Amino acid sequence: MKKEVLIAIASGLILGLVITFGIYTANRSIEKQKNAKKAQQTSLSSSPSPSLNQKTLTITSPENYDLINQRQLTLNGIAWPEAVIAIITENDEFFTQADNEGYFLHKLNLVKGYNEITIIATDELNNTQTQDLVVTYSTNKIELDEESEE
Repeated sequence: MKKEVLIAIASGLILGLVITFGIYTANRSIEKQKNAKKAQQTSLSSSPSPSLNQKTLTITSPENYDLINQRQLTLNGIAWPEAVIAIITENDEFFTQADNEGYFLHKLNLVKGYNEITIIATDELNNTQTQDLVVTYSTNKIELDEESEE
């Protein structure tokens, strides 16, 4: 009888250690991912202006999945100097060019509801960057139900 009890205690101890090690390893992996993401966000925010060698496209306004209550939208972004910008919407296609610092803006009309907008920046060597943007245009008034707040 003592032999079975000792085997059960040893098995439980080993199983507990394996589970604890697994949880420890998973938590450590999650922490590494969080730290890497924070470092990436910090590096992106520390250099808001594009460099001449870096070919990136960033939409500064509006944000993805924004709810818009006006038909006309002003799209702002940063690419690289003199980049040609193509904007593809539900109904139209527009072309514009970034200024000497890489900034661009374009006004466009939204359709009611869900609007998928694709922004493509390109240069003379056919280097391209693409950003997809989704905004929803609605003129409905959104009211909070007082009962749901309680």
